Amino acid sequence: MSDHPLFTLIDNGDYRAVPDALAAMTAAERRAAVPELKAARASLSRVTLWTYDDPRRIAVQLAGAGCLATAPAVAEWLLKGKTRVPSIPGWRPDAALIACLFADGPDTRDTGFQAELVRRIADGRLDEGELPYYHLVVELIRRSGCPVPATDAFVLTWVREAAGRYNIDTTPPTWDERPLAVILADDPFLRPLAHRLFEIDGVRGYSSLSPSPRDDPDYSWPAALAALAADGTLDAGRLHDAVLASLVRGTGAAADVRFRLWTLEKLAPSAEECAKYEDDYVRLLLDGPSTVAAHAQQVLGGVLAPARVVEVSRDVLLRPEKKLVRAQLAWLGRAVGQDPATAGAAVEALAEARDALEDAALRERIDRLIARHLPRSAEAPAPSAGPEREPDIAPPPPPEAARLEGPEDDTPEDVAAALRVWWRRHQDDGPFEDALLDRLVRHAHRDHEGLADALRAGIADHLDWFSQAGHEPWNLLGVAAVVCGVRYPGGPSIYDTLMEMRGRELVGRLQRSAPTPFLLATATHDNGTVAAAELVARIAEYERLEVEPGPVDLAQALLRVAPEDDPGVREAAGALASSAGRRLADRLRTGGRDTDPAAYPEPFAALLAGPGPTEGRSPVEAPSVFPCGPEDLPCDPEVQADWAWYRVRRSGARVDCRRLERVAALPGIKGEAMHRVLAEGLNEDRREDRTAAVDALVVMVSRGELDSARLTAALDELRVPVASRLASGLRDASAAVGVRVVWPVLSGLLPRLLESGARIHGLSDLLALATDIAARAGACGEIPGLAEVASRPPKSRLVKEARRLRDVLDG
Repeated sequence: MSDHPLFTLIDNGDYRAVPDALAAMTAAERRAAVPELKAARASLSRVTLWTYDDPRRIAVQLAGAGCLATAPAVAEWLLKGKTRVPSIPGWRPDAALIACLFADGPDTRDTGFQAELVRRIADGRLDEGELPYYHLVVELIRRSGCPVPATDAFVLTWVREAAGRYNIDTTPPTWDERPLAVILADDPFLRPLAHRLFEIDGVRGYSSLSPSPRDDPDYSWPAALAALAADGTLDAGRLHDAVLASLVRGTGAAADVRFRLWTLEKLAPSAEECAKYEDDYVRLLLDGPSTVAAHAQQVLGGVLAPARVVEVSRDVLLRPEKKLVRAQLAWLGRAVGQDPATAGAAVEALAEARDALEDAALRERIDRLIARHLPRSAEAPAPSAGPEREPDIAPPPPPEAARLEGPEDDTPEDVAAALRVWWRRHQDDGPFEDALLDRLVRHAHRDHEGLADALRAGIADHLDWFSQAGHEPWNLLGVAAVVCGVRYPGGPSIYDTLMEMRGRELVGRLQRSAPTPFLLATATHDNGTVAAAELVARIAEYERLEVEPGPVDLAQALLRVAPEDDPGVREAAGALASSAGRRLADRLRTGGRDTDPAAYPEPFAALLAGPGPTEGRSPVEAPSVFPCGPEDLPCDPEVQADWAWYRVRRSGARVDCRRLERVAALPGIKGEAMHRVLAEGLNEDRREDRTAAVDALVVMVSRGELDSARLTAALDELRVPVASRLASGLRDASAAVGVRVVWPVLSGLLPRLLESGARIHGLSDLLALATDIAARAGACGEIPGLAEVASRPPKSRLVKEARRLRDVLDG
C-alpha cells in the first residue's frame, strides 16, 4: 500500500489532510495499512527538541491512531516512542485524533474501547505539568459517558485547564471573564474531582492552586471552593473532611500546606462540625506547621473541655513558636477559670514548661500563672536548678576521602552506557564525570574506531542534539562527538568551567591526533585529590611513551596532588626527568605550596592569585566568578573560600552552604577567608543553609581547623547580623561539638551586638542561648557592655535576658 494516497500525505508531511484520507478508506484498508505504518514509525528520527514537531511524525501519529483496532494499541502508539507528540507550537492534535479515531462515524468505536483508552491515557506521565492528549480524553468521556479518571495527572491538568481562562482553540484566542466559582460550577468534573485536590502531594503544577492576594472568589481557588460548598454545589462536609485529612497527613511542600490551610479557613465550618474532628485538630495543634497549629488552636478554643485543654498544653507549651505558646498560656488560664478542679494539673504543666523554656519573659509569665492558680493547700513548685555543667565532648572523627576504583573489564559499550547515565544526572556529579572523561580518553587511544561505533549506537540522540546545538558544550559530549566525527555548527563557547577547559584541550589533541593514553588529573579519591604515588606513576608512563601532557591537564593534576610525607614517593618523583616530573617533585618538596602560581596556565594563575578587592571587574572570565567545584582544587580550600566570600561581598549573593560543607572537608589550610564564609553561612536566612554551615563548622572542629578568634572576628564583620539566626546555628553547633567550643565565639561576639542593643533583631534569643551555654560550660567573668544593659529598668525581654546571663557569669 505504499502507493496509497495516505502514505503520499505522510511522505509530504501533510498531516492536516490525514483525517479526510482515513475517512475515504474502508475499515479493511485501514487495517491493512498498519504494518507499513509501523515501518514508517520506525524510520522516524528520535524525538528531540529540534525534531518533535516534524510534520511527517504528526502524520504518522494521526494515521496510526485511525488504523489501529484496539485501545491498548492506540494508547501505546500515542504515549510511547517516536509518535508521542502531545502538541506542537500553534496546534494540538486532539481534534484531529478524534476525527481519525471515528473515521467511519460516531459509532466506529464502542464505549468499552473509549473507556479503556481514557484509562490508559489518564494513567500516563505528565509532560511539562500537563497530561498528554487531555482534550482528547475529555471528548471521549463526553461521548462515552465513562467514569471520570481521578489520577494525579488528570486532576492536575484539569485544574490548569479549569483555571486557565485563556482558550487557544478559538480564532482569535478568547478570555473567559466569568468568576472562577461560576466556571467551576459549570464544570462536569468538579464534583468527582474536587476532593482529589487535597490528596495530591508535591506534584509539579500544584502551585496553580494558590489563592489570589485579593482573596477574591473570581480568582482564588480556596474562596471559590468555599463559595461552591456554601451554595450546595459541593458537599461541604466531604470537602471539610478531605482538607482536614490532607493537613493531618502532613505531607507535601509548603505551597500544598498553604493551599489546604487557606481552603480550611475559607470553609469556616461550625463549632459543631469541628467537634466531630476534635482529635484531628488536636494533632494539628501538637504537630502541625506553625500556621496550621495556630488555626487549630483557634478552632479548638470553642470545642475542647477544660481538662483536655490542660492535657494538650503540656506539649503545646514546649513548641518553639512563642506566639503560639503565649496564646496557649492565655487559653490555659481561661480553662482553669472555667473549671477550678483542673488547677493542680495545670500548675504541673506550667512548671514543666517553665523549666524547659529559655525565654525569660515567658518564664515570668508562667510564674504569674502558677501563683494565680496554685491551690491554697499546695506548695509552689520550685524552679529547676538550671542546666548542669556539661563534660567535654570529643569531636567527631574527621571525614576520610574514599578511594575511587574504576570498573573492571571496561568496554566501549560500557562507556556509552555511562554517558547516558551522566546525561540523565544533568552533569552534576564531579567524580563520576571526571572518571568518565578518563575512560573516554583511554578507549579513544586504544581503539578509536571501536569506541566511535559504540558511541554512535549508544548515544545517537545525544550526538544528534550536539550537531544542532546553539552553544558549544565542550564537555564529555563534545569529546565523544569528536571521537565520532560529528561536526559542531555553533560559535564560541558560553561556558568557562574547568571541565569545559579540559574538554577543549582534549578536543584539540584529538583533532591533531596528539597521543593521549590517559589523563594525569583524574582523581583517585572522592574529594578530588590525586595520590602522589599515583601521579608519579602516571608521569613516569608518559615519559616512557614520550608523550607531552596537555598544559591544563598537567596544571590540574599538580593542583590536585595531596601532600605526601613518604620519602620513597618524593624520591621517585625526584627521579623523573621530564618538565612535568620536575614540577611534581618541587610541589611535593614544598608540601603542596606553590612558589610561583603564575607558572600555571590560565585560569589557574588568576584563581590562585585570589580575587583581590571586592570592587571592580572580576579577573576571571566566568558567569559564576569562580568556575570550578570543590573537587577541582581540593588542596586549596582557602582559595575557594576567598572567591566565595568575594562573590558574597561583591554581588550580595548567597553563600552556597552545601558547597561550603564540601570545601571544609578538603585537605589544606583553612584561614581567614574560610572563617569569613562560615560566618556568612551561619547568618543566612534559610534554615537549611544554616544547617549546612553548622555541618561545615563541625567538620572543621573534627579536623582541628576551627579558630574561635577568627570566627568571632568574621562574625563581627557581618554587614547585617541577625542574632536570631546566629543563635539558631550556634545552638545546633553546641549540640554537635560541645558548649566549650561555642562559648568563646559567643562571648567574643556579644560585646559588639550589645553596643547596638535593640537594633539587632533577635538579640534576646542570642542572650538566652548564651545563658544556657555559659551555665553548661561553667563560664565566668565579664562581657563588655553586659552590665550596662542589665542595669536598665526590666521592662523588655532584652534586659531580663541580660540579667540572667550576668547572674550566671557572676556564679
